[in-house]
Amino acid sequence: MLISCGSPTTEFRGHKQSIAPIVWHWEDRFTDKEKEKLVTYLTEVSQATFTTLGQYPFQVHFFLHRSDDQKEPIPWAHTERSELEGVHFYVNPDFDLKVFREDWTAPHEMSHLSIPFLGKKNAWFSEGYATYMQLQIMKEMGIYTAKEMAERYAMKDNLVKDDFSASKNFIEDVRELRGDYNFPAMYWGSVRYFRRIDSDLKRLENITLTKHIQSYERKYRMQDQSLEDLLISLDKDLKEPIFQKLMKRCYQESFEKAFTE
Repeated sequence: MLISCGSPTTEFRGHKQSIAPIVWHWEDRFTDKEKEKLVTYLTEVSQATFTTLGQYPFQVHFFLHRSDDQKEPIPWAHTERSELEGVHFYVNPDFDLKVFREDWTAPHEMSHLSIPFLGKKNAWFSEGYATYMQLQIMKEMGIYTAKEMAERYAMKDNLVKDDFSASKNFIEDVRELRGDYNFPAMYWGSVRYFRRIDSDLKRLENITLTKHIQSYERKYRMQDQSLEDLLISLDKDLKEPIFQKLMKRCYQESFEKAFTE
């Protein structure tokens, strides 16, 4: 099926969605060959996302915009959180498919959609979550092995740990980092929350965080509208409120102390 600019579809040249249908919006002109490359790539990312985090209980809309940026295949992307749930991708289709596959942007943005929009005040949570999950999805895609993924978490954590203080609680720190536009430290520092949650879930519930999110998608995704709602839902089926207890520590303890067992 050929698509004119701006029109949506759930299929392009045989790429059908059997899970959480993707609706494609071509906001700029792309050749058929460019469309095929982008659909191939984003279909792979979508399938890896749904395998990792569960089928989303809504259609996902992809808005494709052309970019002339020569530095990276997806120089910018952002989620759509209106009456539609989706992602706007600004792409340079000149890059090879291999380069697209090694880019983290699409897995990151797709991860955001698995939880509700939480507002700027709680950007640390949303961005830390998506940053944690982007590597999980890329592992599913075969970009990283489990060992390489763990090494990457550790390497990024080591790079940003000195941006946090011992005198402030974690929440004060991440919000100050955001105010200072130190986004790498905010993103990767916040990953510690989800690494600790994953560890606690394995130890106390014998389940991984990604498996737990799959259950959340089925049961609670569409009912939550705030961080408080989300944490309550994530704790509902657990023996103890793991998510809320760790959040309480984040408001009381420093970066180094909050995530120590």
